[in-house]
Amino acid sequence: MEPITESETPEVTETSEVTETPEVTETPEITEPHGTEGEEIIIEVLESPERVRGGETFNIRWKVSGGSPGYISDTRILSSSTHAGPSIDAYPARSFSQSGTSPQEFEGSIIAPAAGNLYFRVYAVVDGIEVISEEKVIGIRTSYQY
Repeated sequence: MEPITESETPEVTETSEVTETPEVTETPEITEPHGTEGEEIIIEVLESPERVRGGETFNIRWKVSGGSPGYISDTRILSSSTHAGPSIDAYPARSFSQSGTSPQEFEGSIIAPAAGNLYFRVYAVVDGIEVISEEKVIGIRTSYQY
């Protein structure tokens, strides 16, 4: 075995003195705006019929989730006999208002028009933020249709 020469010996350097870590002071709490990722407010229609008889009362079930802290001050079904678009004012018929805490499931009943189609959306106000579901369509059968 050959001796290690001075050029091959790694140079050892002293480390500097360890200084104390400065004391951590509390930073003010930063709140995320509502509806951020992980807290997005979602309305999911869980159950609705494809077809109903004209004049029949039927139920729709939905779930509202998200928000922080997730207080649901109002949720209801909005419906119309014509395609109404995303404006809540375009839906003249409304189920009764319900409230709760997210995530929560709700159920409401509405009466079908005599004929044609029924267009509906579910509306909710979560933590002061208004949200509306996609529009769904239910076919209406007249009394002589099977």
